[in-house]
Amino acid sequence: MIKLTIGERIKEKRLKKNYTLEKLANEIGITKSTVLKYENGSIAIPSDKIEKIAKALKCTPAYLMGWENQSQKEMEDDVIEKYKLTPEELTEFGKVMSINSALMFNGKEIPEENRIELEQTLKKIFIRSLLIKRSKESDENGKKNS
Repeated sequence: MIKLTIGERIKEKRLKKNYTLEKLANEIGITKSTVLKYENGSIAIPSDKIEKIAKALKCTPAYLMGWENQSQKEMEDDVIEKYKLTPEELTEFGKVMSINSALMFNGKEIPEENRIELEQTLKKIFIRSLLIKRSKESDENGKKNS
């Protein structure tokens, strides 16, 4: 399997969403030529821009960085759309989901069916924690405005 660069992943996601270079550039506040340079790898991408690009392309920074697989990315797209994750929440979600890629058992990768089950469990735990956090923040904001 060929591993894509971050630039190739950005371009792939951009094209799948039918975004032009200009549309993506406008969404993240940079020039079209800068997006092109990110995609062809001629300049480094600052971490804050990775987060903005991920948000614009409805994926996680971890996906763009190549730290997670395609099935994870598709699952995350659903979470991102449904729960309208902020850039900070996207980063946290990527961190939680990346735990799975590092797991080994007796020095070997875990079987595919176990990896999929673990991904689903991590996703459920993240969503539950996210909803609790948002509820607490909403309660605190309500008390401040009273």
